[in-house]
Parts: sequence; C-alpha cells; structure tokens
Amino acid sequence: MVILSGRLVKHVKQILDDVYAIAPRLGVRGIACVVIAVSFGLFHLYTSGTYAFDPYIQRAGHLVFILVLIFLTYPPPKPGRKWRIFDIVLALAAASICVYVAFHYLEFRIRAGIPQGIEPLLSALLIVLILEATRRTCGIALPIVAVLALVYAFFGYLLPGALSFSQFSLQHILAFEFNSSCGIWGIPLGVSSTLIAIFVIFGAFLTKVGVMDVFAQMAYGLAGRRTGGPGLVAVVSSGFVGMITGSSSANVYITGQNTIPLMKRSGFKTEFAAAVEAAASTGGIIMPPIMGAGAFIMAEFLDISYFKIMVAAFIPGVLYFLSVGTSVYLQASKKGIKPVPPDVELPKVMQVLLRSGYKLVPLLVMLATISFGFSAVKSAFYAIVMVFLLSMVRKETRLGVKRLIETLEQGAKGMLVIGSACACAGIVLGVVAMTGLGVKLSLVIFSVGSQHLLLALLLAMVVAIILGMGLPATAAYVLAAATTTVGLIMLGIPPLVAHMFVFYFSCFGVVTPPLCITIYAAANVANIAWLRIVPDTLRLVFPAFILAYMYLYNNALLLMGSWWEILLAAIIAAVGLLMFAFAFQGRVRQNIKIVDRILLSFGGLLLVTGTILPYTIVGLTLGSIALLRQKVRKNGRT
Repeated sequence: MVILSGRLVKHVKQILDDVYAIAPRLGVRGIACVVIAVSFGLFHLYTSGTYAFDPYIQRAGHLVFILVLIFLTYPPPKPGRKWRIFDIVLALAAASICVYVAFHYLEFRIRAGIPQGIEPLLSALLIVLILEATRRTCGIALPIVAVLALVYAFFGYLLPGALSFSQFSLQHILAFEFNSSCGIWGIPLGVSSTLIAIFVIFGAFLTKVGVMDVFAQMAYGLAGRRTGGPGLVAVVSSGFVGMITGSSSANVYITGQNTIPLMKRSGFKTEFAAAVEAAASTGGIIMPPIMGAGAFIMAEFLDISYFKIMVAAFIPGVLYFLSVGTSVYLQASKKGIKPVPPDVELPKVMQVLLRSGYKLVPLLVMLATISFGFSAVKSAFYAIVMVFLLSMVRKETRLGVKRLIETLEQGAKGMLVIGSACACAGIVLGVVAMTGLGVKLSLVIFSVGSQHLLLALLLAMVVAIILGMGLPATAAYVLAAATTTVGLIMLGIPPLVAHMFVFYFSCFGVVTPPLCITIYAAANVANIAWLRIVPDTLRLVFPAFILAYMYLYNNALLLMGSWWEILLAAIIAAVGLLMFAFAFQGRVRQNIKIVDRILLSFGGLLLVTGTILPYTIVGLTLGSIALLRQKVRKNGRT
C-alpha cells in the first residue's frame, strides 16, 4: 500500500508539474482557450464512447464550443494583445443562445417549428454569429452564399417562373432556420457534432504519436529508390497523410515542406514539384478510410453505413493515385531525373514497420470494428483508446497530461473550419428545403438529362466545381448534393453513384482556377506564383474528372457487381487512365508525337463507358496503334 501510495503521489505531482509548466506560458487568454478546447474534446469523447445526447443538445453543445473558440482565437492574436471586448460579447452571445436551445429542446419538439417569445430574435442573432464565424475561418464566399439564400427566401416570390414560390414572412424564415431540424440544426451540423468531430480528434491523436512520420518513412522506402523517386515520395506520402487529415491544404503544408524542396533538388522544375504536391494532396480527400468530412455527410444523406461508402471509394482512390504516380514517373523519365539523391538515407519499409508499425494498429482497429458492424463513431472512439494505450509502449510517444491537453486542443482547433462551414451550410439547406429550390433545380437537371444524359452530368459537374472553388469541400458537397443529386437519381443513376459523382467534383474544385486554395497553398510552400502551377496541376488531376464518369457509366468500379465485373472494370479503367497519362505527359518509353497523343486521348475517352463492348474494343485498338507506332520508331532508330 505504501508503495502504491508513493507512486500515486508521484503521478499526481507529475500532473501538477505539467499543468504548472503550461499555465505561465499561455497566460489567462491562452488558458481559457485551452480549457474550452479540452472541454470540446472531452465532450465528444464522452458522447462517442457512451451515447450521444438528444440531437438538439448534441448539436447545440457542439456549436457553442465551435463559435466560442472561433470568436476567442480568430483572427490569431498578436503577442501581448488582449481580447477585444467585441469578441467576448460575440462569444457570450453564442454561448447564451446555444444554452437556451439545449434547455428548451423538448419544447422545440412539441411546438414543431413554431417560435415563441424572443426566439425569432435569437434566430436572427445566431445566423449573424454563424456568418461572422464562418467569415473568419472560411473566408467570405460561404457567408455570401448563405446571405443570398436568405435574400432569395424573403424575395424569391417576386421571381418569375419555376424559381418563384409562396411568400414567406421574416418570422417564418427565422423560425424554420432556428426551431426546426431542417435549418441550422440540420444534417450538416448533426454529422459535424458526431462523426466528423470524433474523427478529427482521432486524427489529432494519430499525429501526436507520430503516425505521419511513419507514413513519410514508408513513402520514402516504397518510392525513393525508383526513377523520379522524390516525386513518387510526394504522391505516396500525400496519399497516406490525406487519408488522415481529410484536408488538401493542410496536407500540402504537412508534406510539402519536405517533398517540394526534395523534388527541386533532384531536378524537377519548381512548377511541377508544386503541382505534384497539390494534385496528390487533393487526392487524399477521396482516399479511404477518412475521405474528408463530406463522406460522413454522404452516409447520412443516403442513410447507409460509412463502411459502404469507404469500400466503394477504394478502387477510384487507388486508380487516381496510380494515374498521378504514372504521370510523375513519365515526367521524371522525360527529364532524366534519378531516384532520391544518395545523400538522403532511405529507410527500408520492413524496418519501419518493425520499429514503428505498432502506431498503425489503431487504424486497423478502426477498419476492423467498422467492418464488423460497429458504428463509425464507436469505431473511432475505440481506435482513440488504442492510440492512448499504444502510446505507452515507448517514452517518446507516451501521452501524459501535457501531451493529452495539446492533442485535445489540436483536435478542437481542427474542427473550427469544418464546424462553422457545416453550420453555415445548414442555413443554406434550410432555405433549399423551405423554398423547394433543390427539387426545382433537380427537375431542371432531369428535364435536360431525359434528352441528353451527358448534358445533365456536365451541369451537375459544373455546379459542384463552382461551389468547390470557393467553399470548403464539405460545404461544397452538401450544397451540390442538395441541388443536383435528386435530378441525377430521377434519371436512373443509383443514389450512391450520384452522390459520389458530385462528391468528387466538389473535392476537386480546390484545384480548379480561379479560386484554387490548394494550388495557392502549394505555391506558398514552393515560393512561386500560383498561375505557374496551374497547367501542370490540371494535367495531373484531369484523370480524376474522367474517373468520375468512368464509375458513373460502370458502377462496378464502386464495387457494385460480381467480382469478375469489378476486376474487369478496374482493369479497363486503369488502362484508360494510363493512356491519358501517356498522352498528357507526351511520353511512354520515349517522347511521343502529337498524332499518337491524340490517338491515346481518344482511346482513353472511349474506355470511359467500360461496359459498351464496341467502344472498349475501338479504344483499346487506338491505344495499341499508338504504342505500336512508338515501338516501330524505336526499332527504326536501333
């Protein structure tokens, strides 16, 4: 007993020492923000490990942490600068409204969206607070979309034709947004307050114990010894890291700091090096298991398990990185770029796994529990517990009190952009539901598609890309799905395929000019003008645009079919994407002529359908002719 008491006292003393070490460095402002952030993390750990509260309480509790932290930390304070009274007032107002909702949630249900007393005023105030918080974290684009949606809800009855609807009073609009479960407290915030939050916290735990370093070392070991090794390292490491972060811009800053200088040293042009990082980082959003926040919302929209979405996205994700990796290899071969320079020590994959492979076990736990039927929330919670237990294996990874606080704080701050975007997207979805705008736009797509399916698909693609240019990928997908997927489904496209189609283009809006935030991030890391990166980036990501049409015309790519149909579809799609890579990079084993590039491009386009045998035969024939011409030219030289 004496020994146990002594150890307990020692641990308590260590905890107090850690806390005392943190406090003076942070100051009053920092301590308050840390306490709120840690409380946010503990709130979500508790609700994921046990049971979530009533939806109104869960979402209000989630939103209060998000808004208060944003108002107290955005914009980041200058050293020595105190809080502005204005920010404190905004934080207190947000907290008061969310607490009001949490305490009156039963009345909300009984009254079924009918406001009472000062609730219209609270609704207006909360909308303003969400718009301001979103402006601080996501920029001005999404708040402008939300304001335009509210203006449409109020004045849309004056519009002619199908865009018109019955007139709504201001009180009705505010009540629909605040008192119903279709506005602010709708699906986006609901998914953010459960699935997304716990997975972001999971990502923070993985980062803290060094999983990103394991991924980086594995990438160097797998790709560093091959032609164009530095570029391939960027592709593999960005794919690994993107699986966890779910953010293309964050991915660029995490991996690009090392990979872009390494690529430049080995001979890649700065423009191409930055483009590789931007393209690979964007691909991380569509690669299971995490896939960014949009995939969780997709599961809610479709009312299916996240596991089904994760499995369906596997082949397209692999094909995308195969295409990008092939393009990098061809470019390296074209420029005569060698593997990673000899002065860079390359680890061996097996040694990395033997030394640090235990850090990947939580990911396996998450995948296993999801596949055995556990909810995604529970799976993430069990994986976090596993991270904590495995961190105790070695002293350098051990999560003591100080590091736990830092991890929970990091997880909370990682949710600010996503949480505010989801709340703001909820405002827009409320207007879409109230005015029937989503149904009207879907009818337009249906009427166009009933005559020309390709035109309807192009229309849905343009909507998703435009939204993805200026909005976070999550918000872009939510709004694009609300306005386009019903029309696509009415045309006979399976719901999962329709949502995946829109999801892909929403994600790749971040590399589509002029508002291409991932390209901006890569340009910043590479210290180069962003316009110089655009051509190479678009050549690298173009296969993703084709890939979405491939699985739309051939659902087997989303694992919808027998095993031989899936295998055949994957092979045809891979061949088509490789043909595009050859054509766009202008090289196979040697530089190819423009005629052969045209043959390869047309052949790749004909392989898009996959299921139409004549098109497939002609496409493969055109590709074979181009490759045979190269072989003849090579033999002629020898």
